[in-house]
Amino acid sequence: MYETGELRKRGGRFLTVFGVPGYQAEGVRADGRTTATRTFVAHGMVYGITVVGGQAPVEQAPEFEKVMGSFAFTEPPAPAPGPGSPAPAQPDPVLGTSALMGRIAAICIVAVVLLAIGGVVFRQLRSKAAEEDEEDEDRPRKGKRRPRETDDPDEDRPRRRKRRREEDDD
Repeated sequence: MYETGELRKRGGRFLTVFGVPGYQAEGVRADGRTTATRTFVAHGMVYGITVVGGQAPVEQAPEFEKVMGSFAFTEPPAPAPGPGSPAPAQPDPVLGTSALMGRIAAICIVAVVLLAIGGVVFRQLRSKAAEEDEEDEDRPRKGKRRPRETDDPDEDRPRRRKRRREEDDD
């Protein structure tokens, strides 16, 4: 609001609001009325209470503290830590990402191990099949005839068939 020209800042100060640290910003609206806004963080949320008054500074009016004090939490916020006291433990957003990356890495490692085992088994089966083929090389296979010594590998099949038919007719 300060940037749009609707409100000009008059001042501000740090203070304690409902037992937690806060900030009070004072301003003047374009129409000349004064404002005071108290901002503070409690229960993981940011709260802002604004009071708009007349031409005189609203924060100096006797009702101002009464209005500001009328706000109440249903559950009181945790007290602000004093100087030298440890900050409250908050969940680390990086920890969630690290855990996810750890799971992904574990899945990748398991996948690589399974692929390696599968590759070894496949190679063993293939070499076993090659050994059986070498042993069975002398035995003719179903559906295939053994090449004859008279067969010419360069000759194409239709000519061979034609020649055989001619020989059979004779």
